Amino acid sequence: MLLDTFKIWAEQIFGWYYFVERSIYEPNKDVHGGRYVNRRVKQRLINKQYLIVARGAAKSMYGSCIQNYFLNVDTSTTHQITTAPTMKQSEEVMSPIRTAITRARGPLYKFLTEGSLQNTTGSKANRMKLASTKKGVENFLTGSLLEIRPMSINKLQGLRTKVATVDKWLSGDIREDVIGALEQGASKVDDYLIIAMSSEGTVRNGSGDTIKMELMDILKGEYINPHVSIWYYKLKFAIF
Repeated sequence: MLLDTFKIWAEQIFGWYYFVERSIYEPNKDVHGGRYVNRRVKQRLINKQYLIVARGAAKSMYGSCIQNYFLNVDTSTTHQITTAPTMKQSEEVMSPIRTAITRARGPLYKFLTEGSLQNTTGSKANRMKLASTKKGVENFLTGSLLEIRPMSINKLQGLRTKVATVDKWLSGDIREDVIGALEQGASKVDDYLIIAMSSEGTVRNGSGDTIKMELMDILKGEYINPHVSIWYYKLKFAIF
């Protein structure tokens, strides 16, 4: 069960794909040598999603939901980060996942949380597969990690993050383009995803104003960028 808004927002991310021709190395059956073959590879169209919607629209919970999906449902090894103007605000994305681990309601979470982290000498089957640690939330089955990072370019530049959520980025007085810094590192990874969530900002002349002017150009069709999904809800009108 998901909120209707979650389904609509996530449909933009997971509903559109394109195919690219890639030259992929294919080893021979005897493992000695190989050859390059051309393959069509499916890639997700949307890499960045901007959610600028009203307060109380469960934006942070949506970010938590997406992070949880890539941490526990996606079987690939991912490095995921969440950031906000203060570290305590980042906890709003992390705490629903920690609560889910503690309560372990469904069969998947029962399986992932059975055992103990202290069991370091016995069988690995008796260890927790998903746990909240000092690093963040770790999935030991896939080697995936979700952690909190401070919202500054120095701390975010060059990270090879597959999934990043930026919460409340227009609410604080920010003078740095943290989303650009995240994208610079994430572009090294295939199918990366950056979700920037915020209610309407009030601080003037911040980098948020510059980004919003760019988003308005995309919405008006003056600048074409098919890899960006924008949900800008203002003055009782939703602009997609």
